[in-house]
Amino acid sequence: MKINSCLLFIIILFFQSQTILLAQTGNSSNISMPDIYDLGRKNYNQIIENNTISPCEVTKGEVLTYCVQNGNMISYVFKNNILDGIIFLDAYVTRNLAERKLEKEIEEYSKKTGLEPLFGNGSAYFMLPNLNIAVSYSIKEIKGTYYVLTYTLLK
Repeated sequence: MKINSCLLFIIILFFQSQTILLAQTGNSSNISMPDIYDLGRKNYNQIIENNTISPCEVTKGEVLTYCVQNGNMISYVFKNNILDGIIFLDAYVTRNLAERKLEKEIEEYSKKTGLEPLFGNGSAYFMLPNLNIAVSYSIKEIKGTYYVLTYTLLK
């Protein structure tokens, strides 16, 4: 059970670090901070009700995306109306900058957890043993902006 507690602690620290980055954008009072404990528990309407601003993109019942300053975004992904994943999208002007950040994020997460990622389809996946959670890192280009995606989801 020690590995469960340790890895869960690391994931909570990860969410706190992402929350700090979000708070630095200046929109922290308008957006409910994502919480790992919301996965598998909160529904679509509860996420909407927790935020005082409207999402910038909506796929009804499936995805809510909130835009924050500097082009960064947070997406909430739903399965059967229940929160299944949270994606942090950090914006970069060039692919090169995004790739460097991606490599750094993967290396840091691997060091923190002691896990080696699985690579496939342009993503790095961390499957957390004894937990029902996975974390993936990737890059996606949207309308000329490159995003480093950090996706925490239920397995």
